[in-house]
Amino acid sequence: MIGPRPPADNLPLFAAARAGCRSSSRALSDVTCRINEGDRIAVLGSDRTGKGLLLKLIAGEIAPESGTATWPRTQQQRRTRPPVALLSGRPELSDALSVVQNVQLPLRAGLPGPVLSVDKAMWALATVGLADVAEQRVASLRPATAWRVMIARALAGHPWLILADDITGRLGEAAASDVVDALVAAAIAAPAALVVATSDVIVAARMTRQWRLGDGVLITR
Repeated sequence: MIGPRPPADNLPLFAAARAGCRSSSRALSDVTCRINEGDRIAVLGSDRTGKGLLLKLIAGEIAPESGTATWPRTQQQRRTRPPVALLSGRPELSDALSVVQNVQLPLRAGLPGPVLSVDKAMWALATVGLADVAEQRVASLRPATAWRVMIARALAGHPWLILADDITGRLGEAAASDVVDALVAAAIAAPAALVVATSDVIVAARMTRQWRLGDGVLITR
């Protein structure tokens, strides 16, 4: 299990200076930004602007080809990777297991420490408002509820930073609001900073800061 959080100080969780990177179809250039403890940030941009690539850069899944991308808190504690939860694509849940068993999975996947207890998993589910569906099979869940289970699963890993890559994009307004509620609740409970990539201005308005991404250029003010 990820250890206790460091004491509050002036170090950001993540900092990039003129960072550039690319995938087979996207490119980012001259990314300069800073994520601090407690931040609630929306990365607003249309589809195919590189929002997912930016979140992978922040998560440490890809390295910059130019400039720098650092995790000062991680380096302070001599960790090799930041404790980040990245939610993207589709919910990755096992249909053969119950909701609470799915939330227990992170510590069954080779992570250090004991298997996550049912009590801990139930705490994470209660945080996102799903304690009443703990024994249901995930195959019966609606897409928004499945994402809330994934958020509970992320919370159970005690991340310092939660990244959500347009996970509300295929949901209706009410369902998207429920998912954002769960993201904010998890960020408060962890506690963690939260970065939500979206093309939805209603979702973006739920965050306290808004960045804009277009043509691979990030504007943070």
